[in-house]
Amino acid sequence: MEEKETKRSSNIISVTTEATSTISKKINAIVSGSARSKNMWMQYSSDTYPMVEDIKSAVQRLACQLRDLSIDSEHATNYDLSVCFDDAAVQALLENAKTYKCGENLCHKFTEGLLNLEEFCELMYRVDLKRFLYEITGYLPEHILEQYKLQLPDDEDQSADNK
Repeated sequence: MEEKETKRSSNIISVTTEATSTISKKINAIVSGSARSKNMWMQYSSDTYPMVEDIKSAVQRLACQLRDLSIDSEHATNYDLSVCFDDAAVQALLENAKTYKCGENLCHKFTEGLLNLEEFCELMYRVDLKRFLYEITGYLPEHILEQYKLQLPDDEDQSADNK
């Protein structure tokens, strides 16, 4: 009798672990680039992004990307059947949407002149959006690249080739 209960509890634990793993994979798929690229509306939206010519236009483009990611995360909480019935996944997507919206607001504050470049980068770093700073590394001054350890992947490959 005790063996059956032990087996049953271990089966429940393994099923719970598998479910948690599956949920994490689904959330990562939604948030990752592969899931984003499948959304046709985001492809159409990206056609209207501003052309990047300088740091200001790069941050404006970044604001558009963050806006679309925020909308996509909020949409997934309601309409993506793989996550809409799971409270943990919905909560994670809502947190992502909130973070993206915060990043979009920071971008707008920078382009309006309310934040300088150092403040903008610091706040993006604090709200855990450092990965989006890689989008604009080509337009950031050297001291900011060094301060936040932002290096283009191509720079790392070239430095490895030179050794």
